[in-house]
Amino acid sequence: MVVLRAVAFAAPLVVVLWGCASTTSPDDSPDMWLVDERTAADDWFCEPAEDGGWDCVQDPERVANPRPLRLPKPLFALPATTEQAPRPPSPPSEPPRQPSVSPVQDAPADPLIPLYQELAYQPDRPTALTDLPGSFYTIQLIALSSKEDLAQFIADNNLPAMSGAAVEKDGERFYALLAGIYTDRETAERAARSLPERISADGLWVRSLASLQAAIARAEQLPE
Repeated sequence: MVVLRAVAFAAPLVVVLWGCASTTSPDDSPDMWLVDERTAADDWFCEPAEDGGWDCVQDPERVANPRPLRLPKPLFALPATTEQAPRPPSPPSEPPRQPSVSPVQDAPADPLIPLYQELAYQPDRPTALTDLPGSFYTIQLIALSSKEDLAQFIADNNLPAMSGAAVEKDGERFYALLAGIYTDRETAERAARSLPERISADGLWVRSLASLQAAIARAEQLPE
C-alpha cells in the first residue's frame, strides 16, 4: 500500500512517496522516487487537509486549473478595523464676549451733608475737647451767656447738632457754639467759607484748639 504525503520546504515543492518496508535500498525501491519532472502520468494536485497535512491527487485537469477547496486556517484572527475618514477641523469659535465694565468712580459726596460737617474731624470714639491735639483748629460761631440762649440760637437758625463749650472771657463764663473741629487751619477756613450767611454775618472765629482749651480751663476755675 502506498501512502501519499507532501513535504514543503523553502525550495520548490518536493513530493516523496513512502512504500512498505523493503530490503532493497531506497534508490532501487520501485515504490519510492522523487518527482522532479512533470509528465502527464505524474501530475499531482495538492491542497491542505483538515488534519493539518496535505491531500494530493493525480489529476492533470486540476493541475492545469488549480482551485483549492480548502485553504490553510489562519494562525490568529486579525481585529476588524474600519477606516474612518479624517474629520475636518472645526471652525474656530468666536471668543466669548466680555461684559463691558464701566470704570469705577468715586461715589459723589452726599449733597445733604454740609461741607463744613464733611470736612470736620471725626474721632473713632467720643472724645473730650481737652483731649484733642492743640494743633487742631475750630470754628467758633457765637458765645452767649447761658445755655438756654445758645439752644434758642440753634433752633432759630435751624442748625444741626453742634458742639459747645463753657469758656472764660474777661472773668465771666460764656457758652461758645462750635461748628466743628479740623486738623489744620486751611481746612478750618475752607469749612468756614461754606457756612450759611445767616450764621456767619455776625462774624465767626477760626481759632486754634489750644486757645480754646486754655479758655475752657479758665472757665472751670470760675465759681458757679
